[in-house]
Amino acid sequence: MQALWLAGLAGSAGIAITTHEAVPVYVAHHPSAVWAVGPLFAAFTGVAFKEGMCYGKPECAALFFVVPLSLLGHLSGLVHEGGEKALVTLWCALVLVFASRKYTQAVKDDIGDKSVFIFADMSEPERDAWLERTREEDPRRYARLASQER
Repeated sequence: MQALWLAGLAGSAGIAITTHEAVPVYVAHHPSAVWAVGPLFAAFTGVAFKEGMCYGKPECAALFFVVPLSLLGHLSGLVHEGGEKALVTLWCALVLVFASRKYTQAVKDDIGDKSVFIFADMSEPERDAWLERTREEDPRRYARLASQER
């Protein structure tokens, strides 16, 4: 997603540097410019997918479809101007809902459990020692972790 974001940012910067129009205006008048800015929105769609799947946010699940549909509809010309306006309006409303819910989400819920990354960074002897301590202290947790390890 980071590479897509960077590619879309580079495409947007290229449009901004080589034209005398704002990037959205240029893309509106030149549908093929979606190829330049599209990767940025592909990254955004990936984030929407993650948020929709991990946190069960319906507005993100909708964004997963609305963003590509609006961009591909503009690129291909298959969606008329009124349809594009409706999709962009829906897109804005969904982002507003997403942002307002994200703003009120507890930080600990947003960050999630980082222990899997800590465990992955351990050497094999450290993992074995940690698993042994966990087996002794919390047999149910150990059984769950051991089944995930396989």
